[in-house]
Amino acid sequence: MGLGTAYSVCAIHAGRRKGHSALSPHGRTSLKTLILLENAPFGHHIFRTGNERKSRDEERGVTMRKPFQMRRAALRLGAVVLAGSALIAAMYHLLEPGKRGLAAMKSDRLVRVTDNGRWISMQPAGKAKEPSVIFYPGAFADPRCYAEFGRRVAAAGHRVYLVDMPLRLSLLGLNRALDVMAAQPGESFVIGGHSLGGTAAVRFSSAHPEKVKGVFLIASFADKTGDLRAKKLPVLHIAATNDGIVHANLWRNHIGRLPADTEYVSVKGGNHIQFGSYRWFPPDAPSSLTEAEQQEAVSAAMQDWLRRLTGGGDAAGRRTAAE
Repeated sequence: MGLGTAYSVCAIHAGRRKGHSALSPHGRTSLKTLILLENAPFGHHIFRTGNERKSRDEERGVTMRKPFQMRRAALRLGAVVLAGSALIAAMYHLLEPGKRGLAAMKSDRLVRVTDNGRWISMQPAGKAKEPSVIFYPGAFADPRCYAEFGRRVAAAGHRVYLVDMPLRLSLLGLNRALDVMAAQPGESFVIGGHSLGGTAAVRFSSAHPEKVKGVFLIASFADKTGDLRAKKLPVLHIAATNDGIVHANLWRNHIGRLPADTEYVSVKGGNHIQFGSYRWFPPDAPSSLTEAEQQEAVSAAMQDWLRRLTGGGDAAGRRTAAE
């Protein structure tokens, strides 16, 4: 405590003991007290103006409000996280295979189906043709949703591997095709997928063009990480005219990343949902085709492309420009 401060305190105390306020003109020490108080280290607290007090009170109010604002922001963030988690959980539950997908998982005299927990293998009963097909599922989709497509291609003679993905997101398992390839060292492969699975397959092919004989995209597109223009790989692009999710305006914006000789097939009347078989799928545009009709159209386009890759088919009906 400074000398001025100590004297000020004593002066105030002395004035009060005589029954006068130290700041009153009736106190003998009033003038001296005022002078000393003004110069004391704590004097500005006593003599601050009303505006200063208001400013200090406002600052205190802001300071007190900050914790409440932070709590409110935390609650809002928590609500968003919970809602997002609930939506993702619902997607996992609902993007399970539909009846046709489950039925296609059964082995018969044409196709032998096995599931090792990492991928579903569909082997033709007779002698298999090259290349084999690696398929990456769409976002959150169980690979069994594509069992009907896989069965149709396998029945035509090609081995098909429907790959299971971490958290059902193909972008998190880009290199899982390498596991399939390592397990089947004597086979050659094409790779592709539906929707986000196709985008992931393109990324894989861009990074490992020497590993594949071709790439196919079903209701999908190549992003900037999966540019295939300089890779000299055969590419098949299948789209549906009624696709309400990966619609034409979306995938057309990305065709500049595909080779100039990419083959384009349009499934007239088809939509996004019926490229697979789901228990439920987010809202999509209606299809004028049945699920079986769309599956037949897609598998037929795939088989024609595979025949041309091996020199077993002609180019009739082949399209090398996006409609």
